[in-house]
Amino acid sequence: MSTPQTTNPSSSSPHSSSSSSSSPPTLYEVSLFGLIPSSSSFPPLISKLNSLSLSSSPFDFSETVMRPIVPPEGAKKEDGVVRVRVIDGKSYLTVLSRPESIRTAPLALVSPVIYSLVVGGGADAEDVAAHLGFQKAYAFTKRGIAFTLANQLRVEVFKLEKEGENEKEEEGYMVEVRSIPIPHSAVATVVEQEMEVKRNLVGLVDLKRVDG
Repeated sequence: MSTPQTTNPSSSSPHSSSSSSSSPPTLYEVSLFGLIPSSSSFPPLISKLNSLSLSSSPFDFSETVMRPIVPPEGAKKEDGVVRVRVIDGKSYLTVLSRPESIRTAPLALVSPVIYSLVVGGGADAEDVAAHLGFQKAYAFTKRGIAFTLANQLRVEVFKLEKEGENEKEEEGYMVEVRSIPIPHSAVATVVEQEMEVKRNLVGLVDLKRVDG
């Protein structure tokens, strides 16, 4: 079996972006989150999102969170975390770095992000991360409906099931609005686009920046 490797994705990435072969630019994800505590709010929210979106589809997404076996001195709980994601049948090691402070980005969560595609015969992303000095902390599964908007924002309405640190299923439905990875120069524009989504969903879900 060939040795698994990681490579920074370009055209093979699940998100379209240009990159340099020597030093790809830092990209960012912009996110908002909300919670629907009652199932009675689910039908009107789905109806509204259908009217705003280009398309929608059910999804089932699993992610494993892995932390350094030996954390750097002074590191916070989420520093240096690697996330193992499977997107369109491809395995990625994903690093979401510490988000910009609430003082800098008060309206939405703005996080530097790196996607590295795992390649090689029979490569397992968790094994690669373990080889790099990480251990599994917990995993979770999201099941729900994803909506794609004209501005390439993705809105997910889902149930969250965790295993490991907290094995109970979250009550109600969660809502996440997330951008594709973008250069920092586009962050302000995308934040305003997400604020427009927030305004369109007033009375159905309270979307806001959520840390951690």
